Amino acid sequence: MNATPAIADDLIVIGKIYSVHGVRGEVKVYSFTDPTENLLQYKTWTLKREGNVKQVELVSGRGNDKFLVAKLKGLDDREEARLLAGYEICVPRNLFPELTDGAYSWYQLAGLKVIDQLGQLLGKI
Repeated sequence: MNATPAIADDLIVIGKIYSVHGVRGEVKVYSFTDPTENLLQYKTWTLKREGNVKQVELVSGRGNDKFLVAKLKGLDDREEARLLAGYEICVPRNLFPELTDGAYSWYQLAGLKVIDQLGQLLGKI
């Protein structure tokens, strides 16, 4: 794991590490992608939590019905893996696939107003 990640001004959160899995340093991941396994296509992650930023490399990953399990390079200890709980998983926006006209990613909708057909404001995304 690198303590000083490459600078990326345009990071998008695609998941979050929330726990450890097993005794060999694997982590449980909640994916914000659809399908959830798409998160595993990104081999370099920038992790962010409370001002701490680090870059890690995905070695392998697998999914089950409820969460993903990821193995990160250089992370072989359960207690060290536990320290990553709560980190958001980010990737640069330029790694996202091109979308067709009229299609949007969820991050592009954040902050937009939701208005019903009568013109009434329902809230913000």
